[in-house]
Amino acid sequence: MSKFICATSTTRNINSSSHHQNRPKYISPLQKLDERTKNWQPGRVQEENRLKQLYEQGKCNIFQPLSSYRYYHIHKKTPIDLLDDLIDYAKAVKHYTIDTEDQLVPKRPSIPALIQIEYVYDNNPSILLIIECMYLPEQNEPTFTKIKQLCKIIFSMGHTIYSWGNLANELEDFYQYNLFDKNDINHVNGRNVQGEFKKYFNTTYPTSPDIKLKSNETYSLQFAIFNTFNEWLTKRYTLGNFGCGLDPALYTITVPKQFMYMQEQVIEDEKEIKELLINYALNDCLGVTKLVNKLPSPTKSSTSTTTCNDIVTLKYYEEEYYVEINAPNDELTLNDNDIPDEQKQNSLTGVHVRDEPYEVISDNEIDDISLPEITKLHLPLKQHHLDEPQERVHGQGKSLNEIEIISDDDIEQYTTTTRPFRSRQHRQHQQHQSLTRNQRKNRKKRRRRYRFEVIRRIYHKFNISNIKKILIFMNIPHENLNVVGHTLFLDMKNKQMEKEVDEKLHDGLFTKEHYYRIRKKLHLDKNQ
Repeated sequence: MSKFICATSTTRNINSSSHHQNRPKYISPLQKLDERTKNWQPGRVQEENRLKQLYEQGKCNIFQPLSSYRYYHIHKKTPIDLLDDLIDYAKAVKHYTIDTEDQLVPKRPSIPALIQIEYVYDNNPSILLIIECMYLPEQNEPTFTKIKQLCKIIFSMGHTIYSWGNLANELEDFYQYNLFDKNDINHVNGRNVQGEFKKYFNTTYPTSPDIKLKSNETYSLQFAIFNTFNEWLTKRYTLGNFGCGLDPALYTITVPKQFMYMQEQVIEDEKEIKELLINYALNDCLGVTKLVNKLPSPTKSSTSTTTCNDIVTLKYYEEEYYVEINAPNDELTLNDNDIPDEQKQNSLTGVHVRDEPYEVISDNEIDDISLPEITKLHLPLKQHHLDEPQERVHGQGKSLNEIEIISDDDIEQYTTTTRPFRSRQHRQHQQHQSLTRNQRKNRKKRRRRYRFEVIRRIYHKFNISNIKKILIFMNIPHENLNVVGHTLFLDMKNKQMEKEVDEKLHDGLFTKEHYYRIRKKLHLDKNQ
């Protein structure tokens, strides 16, 4: 019995060994891609290895985008509410970067697979879209209609689109998907950043051994990033399988029957290559945008302006970003050297000027003040000795008849009566003393408030904090804002700004539907 069992066991081991020897060799997707690139584009492999060596030696850095960003896959399973949000944000953006990727097919023309679109905000976190064209919904479905609407807004008249190469050539193969057409592309201002870089590089480095002078010669994006920022933008995944369905929500990973015994490894390898392809596709867009910020703009004015920058923390989609908000310049320029140290304060939080017996109400302090009160000058409730620090009180809890309203002509008289201990000679000198620069500036600012305004009805659950968060993310500038009842008042700097913001704030914003669509993403409930 024991011999029989032993013989059977030996036979099983021999069969098992033979079975393992007959199994096909497993090659991961990344290994296949590297082999394909080595065979088809050996020059690219050589350049990749050179840059990799420079990075390992500490002579260059890995590519870094200008700012943080979020990206979204657009396809047949994209939620309608997400598309609505992206449409809302697109209505407030006028600059985009676009790139595309193809799906390679052996011995056949490649298939247009991906469109990457970046919403380019000034100093704000970017939004990027990855439109997976091989996984679009049927054209009669609501999701397709929304995606097409989004594309129509992006390719609106007057918008600027940055691309690495000619925009029409980049997108013409994608007309077949019926998301946009040639007329849409002709509406926009296309910026060929590749051509702009060539002009910049040839002018800046005329003796470079890498210079390309012929009209049909172009520089690669990898070359441009390295020579401009000393950063390595990898091109290892150029020949990748971009039509595989990159979004995990598409559930496109399949395990061949012959590799079922190593199913977990196959799935992990597929996930890895998809993440690498996504990152590669996004970086192609982000790289072009980074170059745009470095290259001299053909339309940029030679004169630069200085703005007052405030850093605002914006929490969106459960991630925290640091957003730089540029406050508009005033017509008068005030240098810190012109102000005594004890008088220096941020212009956005009010300016306390010596010998001026009233205070400026800032945007942060008007949340609970009705609109008519904004135009009034609020006196301090207490009079203090000159040597005592004054408490900044705006009398929000007092009735209007308890708050004295003073005009410019009353200031000298008020200044005199609030300082009874001064001598008559000093009071006479005070009456004839000219206004300080700060006083003139502040009065001018007060007179300008709400001369240009945008008014919108809002859903009652939106509060000041919610509205500010939305305006910041949509990159909508304003001087002041206030809510009275269910009405939002936005103070604009000039007529042109009033017109632009009036167009951006379409009827779909600040409605009940808008609130419930974005409340979780913007954490609006926490502010109630």
